[in-house]
Amino acid sequence: MKKFLLYLGFLLVCALLVIPPFLPKPFESNVLTFSLNISSLIILIISLILYYFYEFKGNQLKKVTFFQLMLDIGKVFLYFGILIAVQTSLSLFGYLFKCESNIKIHFEKNVFNFVNAFLMLGISAFYEEVLYRLYLPATLKIIFDDIFNKVIKNTNDKKKGKCKKIVNIIIESSVIIIFGFSHQYLGVIPVLNGIICGSVLRYCCIKNKTVITGAISHWLYNCFIFIAAILL
Repeated sequence: MKKFLLYLGFLLVCALLVIPPFLPKPFESNVLTFSLNISSLIILIISLILYYFYEFKGNQLKKVTFFQLMLDIGKVFLYFGILIAVQTSLSLFGYLFKCESNIKIHFEKNVFNFVNAFLMLGISAFYEEVLYRLYLPATLKIIFDDIFNKVIKNTNDKKKGKCKKIVNIIIESSVIIIFGFSHQYLGVIPVLNGIICGSVLRYCCIKNKTVITGAISHWLYNCFIFIAAILL
């Protein structure tokens, strides 16, 4: 029953969240409006459910000292700086080789719209971290481990270990590429940016054993790029 629910949930997530960015979009989809809507709230709820079952559930809350809190803040700004460095480098590359992003922004500057935009950017960052850095890699590894154990159950442990490492590398690479190409409708630079930044954020997730550090860094990055795009 648990396996059935796992596979069913995976198929639903792929159908509702992973596949849609690859479907043909009208030209207007390149125009970003940064407004909260029902879809944003649904995505937030789904993200919280996935986060609860894949990270929060089963992990006991630990007492966080002031030093640990400061260290975590430092990590957030470290990864934020890396993301900005990647974006800056790729923007320069795009400018030199005339392959800049196709993004167009429609935004009326007032306090309400700014608050609205920052909330939406936060939801988007959390959703992408949960989906691409936590749920997909973890679920694919569970699924392939199950298949793997049935296919080569008579193989010795050394070969099993090597094969699992190769499968894990393929899974990690595939999820990062999927994340990168989920931005394909915005142009070549966002795809490259997604692949590189996706790798950085996945490393952040593995290293810190949580998506929260990456989600906050991702949100700060989104806010910085958004402000730069509408003010510069």
